[in-house]
Amino acid sequence: MATPDQRIILELHGSKAQRGVELDGLEGFFDHFRRALREFERASSARAHEVGRTGQPGSVSKAVTGFRLVHFETGSGIAHLEPLDAPQNGNRLVPGEPPSSGNLRSLLEAVAAGRPLTPRVIESLDGARRALGDQGQFGVKFAAQNAPPTLIGAEQIQRLEAAVALETEPKQITVSGKLHLIEVEQPGKVEIRAGDGVNWIGSYDATLKPTVLGLVDSVVRARGLGRRTAHNRGSLELLGVEPLPKFEQTPLFTRETVPIAELERQQGITRPQGLAALQDPEWEDDEASREYLSLVLNES
Repeated sequence: MATPDQRIILELHGSKAQRGVELDGLEGFFDHFRRALREFERASSARAHEVGRTGQPGSVSKAVTGFRLVHFETGSGIAHLEPLDAPQNGNRLVPGEPPSSGNLRSLLEAVAAGRPLTPRVIESLDGARRALGDQGQFGVKFAAQNAPPTLIGAEQIQRLEAAVALETEPKQITVSGKLHLIEVEQPGKVEIRAGDGVNWIGSYDATLKPTVLGLVDSVVRARGLGRRTAHNRGSLELLGVEPLPKFEQTPLFTRETVPIAELERQQGITRPQGLAALQDPEWEDDEASREYLSLVLNES
């Protein structure tokens, strides 16, 4: 059970946070606040990119966003949160500290230091402060620390956006995301919304037109010359694009009892398989594959 000195204090300010907080503003704030924590953990750890980890992906997301509202004061709005402890088999980000408070502490350190964050994290933090109305901003601090709160307002969001490293020259990149058609006539243009929150505007020549038109509204892997032009935008000259495989849901059960020997015969099992049987021989653990896996996990 959390102790009082483990409490996190949120100071909420804005036109919807006067003499308390309007319910729609409070709901919107916590929706975006929890999304920022979830996206930060996914981006800052290898957890979302690992193959073969046990348990549902949602269990870690719940652990790193697990807080309980234990006290609320009016004035503007001051909320006291306590972290939920991790399950017995859960992994702690910091020894002796619940994963939710450890994740929040790391996020606040990154914000205070102005370290680059992913577009999804920045947009979620911005959404949280906008949910509080005009001039919306919020401060976060740990009760046990004798320090001013980390303040997140419009100016801080601008600094975080400016901290994203932008490329001056195009380079060879691979992008995974959903393809949307913008312009058919040459030079044709598409938008690829990648799993990390970056929207890539891509141009393509006439040779790729049939392929592009056949992949509209599909999840694709595109390669070409690209560069980041803003924290959540990029330009891409398409050199190739291909669909990513779709998953087909098949029945898990049958009403008929099938002997184990028959199941083994159908699956070609003649001896114990070992863990190596779970590996995909075609999987390449490169950056493009990890981006694709992140996209699939984030949309699940």
